[in-house]
Amino acid sequence: MKSDNIRIIAREGIKLVTGTDLTWADGGRIEVPDGIHLIANNTKGEQQPMVLGDNLVTALKGIIEHVDMVASTLHCFLISQLNYNIKVAQHYHIDPLSKALGLVAVQNKDAIPDLQSFQTHAAAFKFAIDTIKNTYPNLTFQKIQNPLMEAKYLFKGSRNSVLSDWNTLN
Repeated sequence: MKSDNIRIIAREGIKLVTGTDLTWADGGRIEVPDGIHLIANNTKGEQQPMVLGDNLVTALKGIIEHVDMVASTLHCFLISQLNYNIKVAQHYHIDPLSKALGLVAVQNKDAIPDLQSFQTHAAAFKFAIDTIKNTYPNLTFQKIQNPLMEAKYLFKGSRNSVLSDWNTLN
């Protein structure tokens, strides 16, 4: 068929089917069956394979599941790291010079706090604040976004679904 415009109209559906016979019309054997190629503007070299929607949904759900697992793993790690940092912050080594200066200055070895202790406490406190302020909200947002993204794009019939309500291919 060749024309300025071609319109195929059906009251129900239209099926374009290939591979129905094993031989050509002249009797020669068809070695490699061919599929259906939709070519716009006669740009044959720019064609790409079509996506199988159900397989795409399965793959994307798998990716979402893996992203969720990574977020959960990171969440567990951050809790462990936070607990570890708290323990490290509570631990300090006695600084003999600070103790000696405290004894000499005011007859109290604990008068001058250990400088290392302040630095450790400050670093642990900063990590805790940064983690709570930045990381936890992002992880929580990600955990919420995954099922929302799945519902928005991967369920047939949803407004932005990657699956067509009307068209199929194999």
